[in-house]
Amino acid sequence: MSDARISTSHENEHWTPAPPALEPLAVGARDLARILGISEATLWRWDAGGELGPGGVKKRGRRLWCVAEVKEWVAAGMPSRDAWLALKRVNGSNWLSATAKSILKYGERAEE
Repeated sequence: MSDARISTSHENEHWTPAPPALEPLAVGARDLARILGISEATLWRWDAGGELGPGGVKKRGRRLWCVAEVKEWVAAGMPSRDAWLALKRVNGSNWLSATAKSILKYGERAEE
């Protein structure tokens, strides 16, 4: 038997990690439903019933939702559309609480 070994080392190769995936600024119904963990049919039911806070924007026959607004809505407890619009009117763009900001930043509630 031969003492020859097959080298599995990649010491001479240069590895460059892939760039991080870009998070979209806006998503359609299918992707929004996936993000929220619900079916697309449920998304449309919530929308029609006023349970989905962000209303989205219609562009060339397609509805798109701003991902940042959806995150803010979830962090605010997913209020109804009427309550969501009232929150936005009353509090303007800087309405998020420290807890909501930490949820958006870290994905979970920070210790208080």
